[in-house]
Formats: sequence, structure tokens, C-alpha cells
Amino acid sequence: MTTSRLRSTSHRPTARRGTIRAAATAIASAAILLAGVLPTSVAAAGDLTPPTGSVEYWTIDADTQLAEFRFHYTDPESGLDHITVVCDGSAPITIPYSATVLWAIHDGTGGCTTAYGDHDVWIEVFNGDGLGAPGTGFTVTNGPSLHLTVSTAVTGHPITITPVFPSDFTVPAGDGCRWEFRWGTNRALDQGFADETFGGLLFDVRASDGGCGPWTFTLPWVPYRQFDVRVDVFHQDPDGGFVEGPGAQHRFTAAADGTDRRVLTSNLPIAQVLPSTYTPIVGTPVTYTRYLVGGATVCCNANWVARLGNGENPIVWTQNGGSTFTFTPSATGNLLVSWAREGSTGLVLSGYYDPPVRYRDTTAPVATAPRERIRPMAASETVPIAIEWGGTDRGWGIASFQLQRSLNGGGWISVTLPSVTATSVGINGVVGTTLRFRVRAKDKAGNVGSWVYGSTFRVSRVSDASTTIRYSTGWTATARPGAYGGMLHATAGAGAAMSYTFFGRDVAWIASRGPDYGRAKIYLDGAYIGSIDLFATSPEARRIVFARHWTSVGTHTLRIVNVATSGRPWIDVDGFAVLR
Repeated sequence: MTTSRLRSTSHRPTARRGTIRAAATAIASAAILLAGVLPTSVAAAGDLTPPTGSVEYWTIDADTQLAEFRFHYTDPESGLDHITVVCDGSAPITIPYSATVLWAIHDGTGGCTTAYGDHDVWIEVFNGDGLGAPGTGFTVTNGPSLHLTVSTAVTGHPITITPVFPSDFTVPAGDGCRWEFRWGTNRALDQGFADETFGGLLFDVRASDGGCGPWTFTLPWVPYRQFDVRVDVFHQDPDGGFVEGPGAQHRFTAAADGTDRRVLTSNLPIAQVLPSTYTPIVGTPVTYTRYLVGGATVCCNANWVARLGNGENPIVWTQNGGSTFTFTPSATGNLLVSWAREGSTGLVLSGYYDPPVRYRDTTAPVATAPRERIRPMAASETVPIAIEWGGTDRGWGIASFQLQRSLNGGGWISVTLPSVTATSVGINGVVGTTLRFRVRAKDKAGNVGSWVYGSTFRVSRVSDASTTIRYSTGWTATARPGAYGGMLHATAGAGAAMSYTFFGRDVAWIASRGPDYGRAKIYLDGAYIGSIDLFATSPEARRIVFARHWTSVGTHTLRIVNVATSGRPWIDVDGFAVLR
């Protein structure tokens, strides 16, 4: 048997084609209590035509065990009146006519047996004078619901995945569960897109061997720590074929701790396949190794298959047996490498990996120069600054960035980033210090780009009492808790203005916000650029309420004019921050 991560449609649960409303259960239950059947008497004179139309079985909800039937009948004379339902040979149950009926299949209230499996349902529709349309029969198959619970996921540590069945269901000992455990990006998991993060395990274990109980194993480290697990109950037919029953799927992410790529322990028998490199290169041999864990054994037919390309004529390499498999990719494209063992019992044990084959990447990535911005947020004794950068790569893509900082002309020190591919980081600039940043990129092939340097800048803060700030009439120096130095300039006067001329690349207005604060108009170098609203539900001190950046250092003038908003006329100036 050739093992593939592409699951056949029989592996998927039946799609729910209708919306089952929460109130439907109550409606159906109430209708079911109307046991009995209306007499099918001879129609009254004048109505000799039974209802016409059809009924269709739509779907069944595995959780509520309600089967949905949809009715499409008409009766222009005496109208549609009621429906009778006979399930599994029980006495007929009568309910009022409705276009949609949700029928209890499993709990016995709908007349059906409480067993899982096939149920025979016979339905008839009657009009107001008791004339019935020809009855329609259906076979409704119900299975138990299945859910998965997952314990805390951390690489290098044990994790337990538990299938949860209803209390009235037990998987027969001769049947079992098929597990598929995969990892990768959403695009890899949902769309079958091959990338170096994608791999998986596929294995069957009978219920008598614990295959439908909890699976506890060591979570491996993988390049992209998003995991997807699916469990399907299977039944083996007398002829040896497998029929799948209920299934469930769960996706989760894991924290990183251990870095071992191996699944070191497992209470179920599994086979894991690991590549010598996540990115196979055209013309370079690549080796895959198979590891058996949890008591898994090699028997019967055990084969390696590597398939390159998804077209009609893929390139295929095969090998019978062996714990390693080495071959040399001869072209680019999607590659699926799998090891599979299938014994006489038909149980599958398999591991696979699905990377792309590429040409060797020898081109180094290019980073863009770091640039600084003052961040609009709460200020303290320091100035909040964002350092931003970017990068491009003509080959396999950027894998990581490295950012370093020089303080007051000193040596370069690495800055911790939010993630290896982050393109911005927040810092606190100490007033009076000089900063410079540099960045470089590393691509997925291991090529490292050159350092790219940002501009040197000095962090400055200007007090509200500075002589470089010009206030019109209406401003008052006011003591205020939380203000720099305990003082600030405030005004409630309409049209009260101030101006500040500075030399720099960045400027920020530091002010208060609160329930009594309103709008202010902002002008830069004589041009109106918009207004700022300083309202907040509770008082806030030392807020950077406005910031602006220029690409080069220069002389600029910032002018602020109070609008004196009705009911909240105040604005204030607690100072300015400048980067130059």
C-alpha cells in the first residue's frame, strides 16, 4: 500500500449541509410527545386530492443525534396538516406539518432503537381532511460523536491526545482507530502546499491494543510548531476491507523547549521519518531515516517511496526495506517521501515528509536600514521609540534578522527581537544619549547579508517652561501631579496657541488626557495637518499624543491651537521629545 498524506474522501466526516438551531431539539422533543396517529379517514366532499411533493433526508448531527428532514409539499384545498413517522417498526408518531423536521434518532423518543447504525424511517404527509401522500422510506445511519482533548503542548515534553466518545459507546475490540498527526503552516495543512515545515505520522491500532484510548508521546521540535491531529474509528469487514466510522480533528500550537526532532517515547506503535535536510537541493543526495517507537516493528511489506512532482509523470524513487533511504533529486518541485509497512492484517504504519526541491541558493539577502520613530504611548523618564527595518531575498526567503545597537559611540550589542523574523522592536531611549542601530538578514539557505546601518540620533526632551516654546495669552503654568517636574502649561481658552521650533528628525508632543480635555489643531511648518482629541475617561499624565517623523534632519515649527471643545475645553503642554 502506498501511503500518502492526501486523505481519501472516505476519511472525512459527512459535511453538515444544514444549520441545526438550538431550539430545534426542544421543538422535535415536543413534537415526539404527540404519540399516536390521526385516522386516515375518507376525505370530506370537495377535497379528493392528497398532498403532492417530496421529502428528503438532509443530514444528521453527530452531537445532538437529530436527523434533519426537509419537506416540499403543497395542498391547495384543505392544506397541509400533519406528518407521521415510523422508525424501526415502532408505532407511528404524529407531529404537525413543518418544512423542516429534526428527528431524534438515538435516544428512543423518536421511536428508533437506541443502537448506533442503520435506522429505517418511514414518513407520510397528510392534509387537513386526512388524505395522505404516498409514503417515503429512508435509511438513516448514525454513529457516535467523537471529540479530541489535548494536554499542554511543549516540545520535548510528553503530550496526551485523548479521543472522547459518548458514555454509551465503546469501540469493538476487533475495530480500531486510525491516527494522522501532522505539522506545518496553515497553507501546508489546509491546501497541501509543500514546504519544509510539513511532515506527519499515519498509523492504525486496534481498540484491543489501546488504539482508541489516549495517545501519550514526546512532542518533537519542528520548524513550524503548529500541529494537526485526526482520529477515525475503523471497522474491518469480513473481506478484509476497512470502513471508517466517526472521526474528529483538532489543531493546536506548541511552546518551544526541547529541540530534539525525534519522537522519543510513545505508548502507541509509530514510525517517524526525518530528513537529513528540510530543503532538498537539485543534484545533492538527501537521506531520510525511519525511527520505530512505542513497540512498532517491521514486518511483511515495508517500502520507501519518493515522488517528485504532482503531474501525470512524476519522478519516482523506491526502495524495499531498510531504515534509511538516500536518493538524489533531479529537478525542482514538490516531493513526498514516505515509509510504510502494511501487514497481512491491513493495519498501516507510516511516516512521511513533504518538502519542496529547490536549486541551491547562493544569493545573500538584503536588509533595509533601521529607522527610528517616537511611539505614541505613555512616556516616563525615557522616550518610547520604535526601531523599524525590512529586507528582501531573491532565493528561498529570509529566515531571520539580527539587530544591534551602539550607545554613545560604543561597541555593538545585540538587541533581543520579538521573533526571529520581526521587522520592528520597541526601546526606551534615555534622554541625553546617542543611539545608532544596524541590521542584517539571514536566509533559509544559510546565506548572511551585510550589515546595514541606520542614522545616529540623539534623544532629547524639552520642558514646557523652555524659552524655545512661545505661548499666546490664555496659558497658565500649573502644578499637576504626574507632570515632568510637577508643572505644565494648560489652557481652556478658545484659540490659545503655542509654537515650538526645533532641529531634528522626529518630534513628539507630550500632554495630559482626561474627561475635561478636548480637541487641538496641529500645524507643521505653517500647514494644517489635522486635529487631536485628548479625551479619556480617566486622567492620564505624560502621554505622547502626537508624533511626526521626517526622512532627514531639519528645522521645523510645530504649532498647537486649542479648539476649546464644549464641556471639555482643556489642553496642556507637558513638553516635547526630539530625535536629532
